[in-house]
Amino acid sequence: MPGRWFRRTATGGDAGQGDIRMRSTTAVRVEERLADYAEALALAEAGEQLLAGAVIRRGEAQVRRILVLGHGCGLSSRLAGYALSLAGRMGSGLLFLHVGDASHDAYRRAAFERQARAGALEWVEAARARGMAALHEVRFAPSGRPDQAVEEAARAHGRVELILSEPEESELMRGRTGLALFTVE
Repeated sequence: MPGRWFRRTATGGDAGQGDIRMRSTTAVRVEERLADYAEALALAEAGEQLLAGAVIRRGEAQVRRILVLGHGCGLSSRLAGYALSLAGRMGSGLLFLHVGDASHDAYRRAAFERQARAGALEWVEAARARGMAALHEVRFAPSGRPDQAVEEAARAHGRVELILSEPEESELMRGRTGLALFTVE
């Protein structure tokens, strides 16, 4: 069965069959790490070895996270269950993210947020029961542009290793993120 779970999609086509696709993109995190190394190098050359070491270690001290992008205000049990399983195997934390439409009025936004929080609560509790760091966040972005909210959440929580999403969000995210994107179908 594991061989059927993954399908890697490289630029220009599929490399196999399965339920999860990976898209290769330029990693924003690589740029951030290179900036950290440049800062550490400058500090070391200036004689500030302790500060240089602290800059290098700050990226390593952050909890690695898998960002789980819900569909609308929902979160499928297949996506959340797979995220829990993967995070357990990788030793990562989870960041469940729901992205609502920023053009909605305050009433609809509040209703979206309540429904999203209620839907994610059982999965956050399940992750914590397994000893994993787990957070849930609701953000709002222009309709059809969850990539902006995803990038903001990734920057705010640091060290997001990859994104798991459902097919609808994956299509909206295609080519718009610097993180590895896996689709759970």
